[in-house]
Amino acid sequence: MASLGGTPLFAMLSENINPVFWGAVSVPESPPRFRVWAYSMWGATVAGRDGSVASVTHCPFRWRVK
Repeated sequence: MASLGGTPLFAMLSENINPVFWGAVSVPESPPRFRVWAYSMWGATVAGRDGSVASVTHCPFRWRVK
């Protein structure tokens, strides 16, 4: 999301998210930097959570804990 956020691939996502942050006015120039930062933080959060879930679920299955 951080690297492809400004591309046509995410146009529908941007059309739905931008009005929430910026209202009906046109989007200022600085939001693309903010968007990249926000998507980067979101990606790091999801990756960290997924790593934690994988670790928590992997260990009991490896040790056959009941």
